[in-house]
Amino acid sequence: DGDGLWPKNTEMLLHAIRQECLQRHFSGVVLDVGPDTPGAFAASLEKTLSACGRQLYLPQELAGHTQNGIALVCTALSGGSLRELLAEAVQRWGAGRVALDLQRLRMDFPLPCPSGEGIRLSREELAIRMQGRSVFYAEDLSARYFTYRRGGQTHFVLFDDAGTLRRKIEMGQALGIREGFVMLPEVEDLTGFLFTGKG
Repeated sequence: DGDGLWPKNTEMLLHAIRQECLQRHFSGVVLDVGPDTPGAFAASLEKTLSACGRQLYLPQELAGHTQNGIALVCTALSGGSLRELLAEAVQRWGAGRVALDLQRLRMDFPLPCPSGEGIRLSREELAIRMQGRSVFYAEDLSARYFTYRRGGQTHFVLFDDAGTLRRKIEMGQALGIREGFVMLPEVEDLTGFLFTGKG
């Protein structure tokens, strides 16, 4: 639409994506974008992919702009209930049009944290903060957590491991959701357990 973020001639971009899918035998495309993405682009991309038998997966905020796009639901929550979020998505789109976006949660929240946005942690940073701490499980979030104090301030740390990601997958399966995505290298140390139950 020419706003500087999207090309003025989206037809060229759509054609390039279509050709890439055909040449590499991809079965679909994951549209990993923010909510400011033009809905018209999502609709056009889905039509292009559908015409060549490919599927579009996109954030659920954009799924309403498409006929059959698969709504991606992020499972990395800092509040609320994951089960309720997934159930609402299934009720709205149908289980066949929902997939899990299994982002690996590793976040430090200085309290109070009214924005709900914490500080992302690397694997090494999480390990350092976790040393000697008691770790608990948050049922609603399907995530592990611990607290610590630094400089007189309390910090709340939420994180995923192989067990919590497996629980999220199983929660989705119980609701009829059959597809999900993980990112590499984000979960490379967990793939053995996630996909084979060993690791």
